[in-house]
Amino acid sequence: MIRAMRRKRAWLAVALIVLVALLGALGWMASDYRLWVRFANWPQSADDPANARRFSPQAPIVYGDSPAPDTAQDLVIPQDVLEEAWDYAQSQQSYALLVSVNGELQFERYDRGANSRTPYNSQSLHKSLTAVMLGAAIYNGAIESEDQPASFWLEEWAGDPQRSGITLANLAYMEGGLERGRFAVSPFAPGARLFLTGHLAREALGTPMAAEPGAEYIWSNASVQALSIAIERAAGRPWAQLLRDWIWEPLGAGEAWVQLDRPGGNAQSFCCLISNGRNWLRIGELLAGDGVWQGRRLLPEGWVDRMTRGASTNPNFGMQLWRNEPYSPTQLRMSKPRLEVPRDPALAAPDAWYMEGHFSQRVYVVPSLGLVVVRFGKDRLDWDEAKLMNGMIGALKPASTVSLSVAIPDHAFGERAAPRAPDYERRDNWARYPDGEETLAAEHAAGFYIHPTTWPGSEWNATVPDAAARPEVDAVVASQASVLDACCAVYAPRYRQAASAAVFDQRGNRDPAYGLAFTDIVRAFTHFAERTGDRPIVLLGHSQGALHAERLLSDVIAGDDALRKRMAVTYIAGIPVPLGSYEDRLESFEPCRKSDDTGCVASWVTFGPTGDARAAEFATAQRFPQYQREDGGLDVQCSNPLNWPAPGEWTPASANRGAVAPSLPGQGRRASIPGVTGAWCDRGILRLDRTPAAPFDALMLPGASYHYYDVALFHAALSVNASLRAQSWRQTQQQKSQ
Repeated sequence: MIRAMRRKRAWLAVALIVLVALLGALGWMASDYRLWVRFANWPQSADDPANARRFSPQAPIVYGDSPAPDTAQDLVIPQDVLEEAWDYAQSQQSYALLVSVNGELQFERYDRGANSRTPYNSQSLHKSLTAVMLGAAIYNGAIESEDQPASFWLEEWAGDPQRSGITLANLAYMEGGLERGRFAVSPFAPGARLFLTGHLAREALGTPMAAEPGAEYIWSNASVQALSIAIERAAGRPWAQLLRDWIWEPLGAGEAWVQLDRPGGNAQSFCCLISNGRNWLRIGELLAGDGVWQGRRLLPEGWVDRMTRGASTNPNFGMQLWRNEPYSPTQLRMSKPRLEVPRDPALAAPDAWYMEGHFSQRVYVVPSLGLVVVRFGKDRLDWDEAKLMNGMIGALKPASTVSLSVAIPDHAFGERAAPRAPDYERRDNWARYPDGEETLAAEHAAGFYIHPTTWPGSEWNATVPDAAARPEVDAVVASQASVLDACCAVYAPRYRQAASAAVFDQRGNRDPAYGLAFTDIVRAFTHFAERTGDRPIVLLGHSQGALHAERLLSDVIAGDDALRKRMAVTYIAGIPVPLGSYEDRLESFEPCRKSDDTGCVASWVTFGPTGDARAAEFATAQRFPQYQREDGGLDVQCSNPLNWPAPGEWTPASANRGAVAPSLPGQGRRASIPGVTGAWCDRGILRLDRTPAAPFDALMLPGASYHYYDVALFHAALSVNASLRAQSWRQTQQQKSQ
């Protein structure tokens, strides 16, 4: 009996515990019942316009049709280019494509049942708009500066040792330190809860910290949500009303809605503003015009420039937008945990940027061209920004490549007597020659520099000495040979260089003209080698000079043990070196693989972010058909002066110690400018991560070739490396002698 009573009491206790737990769970669920209701009704296809209005509740920004954009009277982008862009967009399951230039509509097309009134779920495009709203809040006096601490308005963060240091700019740049939050289709996943909760402020502002403010780039929906809550509290009005007053009504934009966590609650600013393509086109045009719409300023002067400035922790990311430059083969999407994704080819305009929403929703802006493009459509993991944009950019972009004016000799090579060979015992036949040769410092290596083509004359080869040709040679020697000043006693011969016409000749004059020039190089190098004793040799040639340097290696140095052993490094700049040549012509040498390798060869050809190297590859394949692959391609060496051991890794501009622009005649060497560009090796070419600004923008060749700047852009890096290799050569020799 007693035992039975005890069992009964035990079961009652268990039942009571279960009941209390159940009531607690039900109470917890009831405290945020909207989360559970929304989870049960969560749209499975958020990129489908049919689902754009399913979320409840939503608050209107404005009602009414979106006015038609001002249509261009005459297209400035050819119709066939626009149709080609639309064909690509259609192939990627797009609903809408809109294109405007300088505020005039060039193209508007819809598919898959959509039209100009169809509302789309903008996904993370709303994030970009939140950064715009930060500027609008400053312009309208609600906020003084983006550098103010967010805790000034977010009292939940006041007094917190970490959160109190988060600025509004930190949140806009995804540098607030807030955790990303695991995302899964689950009501328990923190990332999903932001979409589902009825208590958005509590959920967002309570997000755990993952890093110190400003220390890491962390893509966090909570960061953007916290930013919009701060803006709402600063202005004292709901988000939808602020959007209406500051952006929508001044733009004359049409119907749009925001999603709320609950009636009268907070709008989801990290996602899901519901609107159509015409409204987003107007927003893009506002930003393309530096925050001015039809003569009325809506954003602080310079705010768009602030938005498009790269984050300190991720230079490709601005304030909730993606920058075209600096360009790298991968794009940093997360630093904690680290996530990098392969990147599409660069857009063909340095100042291009875009707002991005999940499922490839895009608003592209190219301020220099006044170009704005809006795309809405289905989720495409293979979406390619460049395929859509570069045809239109190319149609608008003025030609910026240098025009080559070449005098063509009116006779074949050999029909006239060649210029007299220079005597290298004479000092005036050298553009650089060490002063006080007999008293050179013991630590000096011997530097031999061969200049590129500088003579456009009407003969196949230049005369030495020639007063007319001298200033151009002196200018290029001042800017390029100075790479060797830190390591070496520098010798730079004047020689009977092949004229510019020889570069393009197809009638049998090229090889003999270059051959004549090479005879001078051999005699000058012999003079140089005899006078520099057993010093290590650093050889640098650019363009035509690189061709001669390569031939000097294969035809002269390779067969001379004493010379070969003296070689610290050879820099062959601007001319591709086939990898196959190291199996025969250059078999006595190896490509440089480390920064302190000696006796090796470094070679690179430089192209911009959108550069097309096919012409250079074709020319090299014609010179060396024996090295072609079965498919007709050619494997060529690519060294990265900014990253010798890992040339294929993107190396940022911060690693570039200094670029020296080409000198003008009589100018002397120009000042070194740090951080001009980063670079990495991409399928045999050295690709820049950005389009260099002045003074490195005047001499770009077709295909975005920066041939004129092969040495200039990496001047300091090459100078440091030449010294390192010369020192390494000496250390190796000392070890051998011990």
